Amino acid sequence: MLIDGFNSGIGSRVKTRRLELKLTREKLAGMANISSKFLYDVEKGNKGISAETLYKIKTSLKVSADWLLDGVVTGSITANKKVTNSVMADSGIAVLRSSSLN
Repeated sequence: MLIDGFNSGIGSRVKTRRLELKLTREKLAGMANISSKFLYDVEKGNKGISAETLYKIKTSLKVSADWLLDGVVTGSITANKKVTNSVMADSGIAVLRSSSLN
């Protein structure tokens, strides 16, 4: 089912970024004001998230909503670039390495 893949993609990106920042699930849940059980379910793709929760998580992880939703960065970084697994923190701002989709 499409939504299952969508939720698991978001969850995978949340978990990947959380681990890159060396945050525990409990720490990120506290930062985003959600329960660690709910965050676990999001990371596993078992639960979807509201716009409000998306905003809280993306702010806590210092990434864009675009990246959390579909793994693509738009806006200040050239559009239509696919984000690789490498997301590095630079002075507290997420610097996203990207490669062309072509």
